Amino acid sequence: MIEMRYPCIKVLLEHLEPNQRFELVRRCPDLKFVDRATPLNLRYLSLNNNRIKINDTSYYVGVIRKFPKGAKVLKRFQTENEHGLLRDLNKFGGQDYFCNRVLLPGDIPIEPSVYVTPERTPEQEDLYMERLQRRLTYLKTLKRMKGRQDEKEQIEAQLYTWRLKKMNEKAPYTMYLQYTREDNGEKKVEYLEYNKKVYEAMKYLNKWLFEGRKYPIRVETLKVCYLGGVLRLPEAVRFRIQDIHIGSNVASIMKSIGPILEKELAFQHMIIIKGTNFLENYQDPAVKNSEVVMIVGQETTGAQFPVVLNQNYHYLMVTKPKMKTEEYLQLIDKWIREKREIGTAAVFGIHSRALVTEIFKEIKEKPGVTVEKIRHRFTCTRFPYKYSIPVDNTKGIFVQCSRAEHYDSETQSCEPWKLWINVVET
Repeated sequence: MIEMRYPCIKVLLEHLEPNQRFELVRRCPDLKFVDRATPLNLRYLSLNNNRIKINDTSYYVGVIRKFPKGAKVLKRFQTENEHGLLRDLNKFGGQDYFCNRVLLPGDIPIEPSVYVTPERTPEQEDLYMERLQRRLTYLKTLKRMKGRQDEKEQIEAQLYTWRLKKMNEKAPYTMYLQYTREDNGEKKVEYLEYNKKVYEAMKYLNKWLFEGRKYPIRVETLKVCYLGGVLRLPEAVRFRIQDIHIGSNVASIMKSIGPILEKELAFQHMIIIKGTNFLENYQDPAVKNSEVVMIVGQETTGAQFPVVLNQNYHYLMVTKPKMKTEEYLQLIDKWIREKREIGTAAVFGIHSRALVTEIFKEIKEKPGVTVEKIRHRFTCTRFPYKYSIPVDNTKGIFVQCSRAEHYDSETQSCEPWKLWINVVET
């Protein structure tokens, strides 16, 4: 057997796929010291309350219910047992909200960027459950349950847990922690006694992955859950981030994660993935200093239009802006007045051909506009022309339309058309 020397082991670990590296160290604990002294590079890292995704592999901890043999189990509970509940439960089987308020050294609370239903008082809970009972009674009178079966099963599960609490009866099942490692559809599952809370198990998992590393962990893309919660990270962990995906409450999130970033960086890509309050955050330094900003699933029309108009993005993408013709024209006119630098670009999802037609009709009326047919095999056959608007003697603004490559008429996750606005050298 050939013994590998320390420098060779470091080189091997640094170039090994991270999840394979974690598994190797788990099987060979003697490698832990050299692993911690070797730089760790991740292509993708997603962090939230109880789930971590590293590259294509997910790690998560949940709670499952094991009923006595022969017991009648609600279908909702059976479904939830497939992956495990990603939240802690109390002795009645209801959500243990107290765990959301526990903060340990190194933990980072993240404010949600969307509305999250607050914890109800006991009186509010009783009223809410009475409404659910009436809703369930109504659903049972319907002859056709297509599309409503899931709602019925969820209400039944909520009422079951509520009644246990009202009668002060302990849930008639045993709860276990379920640890899952999922990689390209393949799952590895382990079951543990529920003597630790989910947040404690996540803390242990994050420590095992990240604690004690000598160098900042390099991450190409970091995604922080927009639903908020607490990131159960080890103390003194540091990340060097290239691209970031966060909710629209940019200032709040950046303040929270600032301590784990190696230093204030200008991100290459910032993707705003959810929320309604980007209008209050679009001038945050983290947004201004990003080379590319992508706004996903948020309208930028009407009161939200300043998000597009008043920021000097170098490259902007908006998936579902719902903007009007006059807003696109106003943006183009502003770029002309400001003589934006060559290379500035914006791409907008467009929901209708009629809107594209109207935009191009207005652009053609501008002085000095030239029209050129695009001769490229990926040219949009419906709109095969490119419109060039002069800015000065050295540059102009090109406007053209293309068909969205990944448009799906069923999911409609993006708009069917893309409008491109580019400042180019002439």
